Amino acid sequence: MSEALLGIHVLASLLYGLVDIKNTTQERICKVIFVLFFPGFGLLFFFILWLLEKAFNVQEEIDYSDLISKHERSGRFIKEVDFMKEINVVSLEEALIVNENKTKRRIVLDALKEKADMYIDHLNLAIYDEDTETSHYAASGLMNLKRKFDLSLQEMALRYEKEHNDYETASAYATILGNYLKSGLIEEVHEKKYQSVYLDVLTNLVDQNETEKIEEQYFMELINCALDLQEYERAERYCEQYLARYSDSENAYLVYIKLYFRQNRREKMFDMMQKMQHSLTTVSKEAKNIIAFWTGGVS
Repeated sequence: MSEALLGIHVLASLLYGLVDIKNTTQERICKVIFVLFFPGFGLLFFFILWLLEKAFNVQEEIDYSDLISKHERSGRFIKEVDFMKEINVVSLEEALIVNENKTKRRIVLDALKEKADMYIDHLNLAIYDEDTETSHYAASGLMNLKRKFDLSLQEMALRYEKEHNDYETASAYATILGNYLKSGLIEEVHEKKYQSVYLDVLTNLVDQNETEKIEEQYFMELINCALDLQEYERAERYCEQYLARYSDSENAYLVYIKLYFRQNRREKMFDMMQKMQHSLTTVSKEAKNIIAFWTGGVS
């Protein structure tokens, strides 16, 4: 090869390395060396690969764990938007159904790297996936979440025992208990025990704030929990307090109607429906649908 052709070949190889920006520096160096040692064929080889990628729409597998580790090593900011975009556009449930195994595994791992407690329902679904690796990732993630819940509850239970009259402590304990109960991670044999503790903490929260405007959500959680445990006397007592404090709240009437529905006290139920319609300026469509369900379509 003449000196002029050799110079052109070296220059072309270096230019290829510069324009190949999608790969890492190490990969680009390896490619440049390959092109240098195989004049003509090297460039032709990578050009053919590029054409095949375009023709068959081949995309490289994204390794999020590698990106995160690179971010941690270099200290540079990486905008982590890909996963959340994917979850927003296509639900995790749908992604698990329609995607191939490699993609499903990546999606489950990404869910665990984000706030895993937001995707508990989907992770429960992934446990039954036909791909054993996807199922294993989901099961391991849920077990890890359960351990975290158990540790948080142990810590808060000790704190609550000492500071049960402190509103912030009682509120934090109630929040953890409520989230754990809603997670579906509690064994059925222990569920009533946790519900009972949750009910007592909520009752304490409401009782120690009789003269103050306690959050409406606590009344709703307390009454619904009492109904689940069939503690109807307690449910009715706090339905009365809830309505007295939040007389303009649609939900205050709805939980009262729900109580009477559970007790099969139809006359009381219809009386409360009438009171609701007369007391509130407007009743939402959702509330009307709920009432229609409880009354068998009668409104």
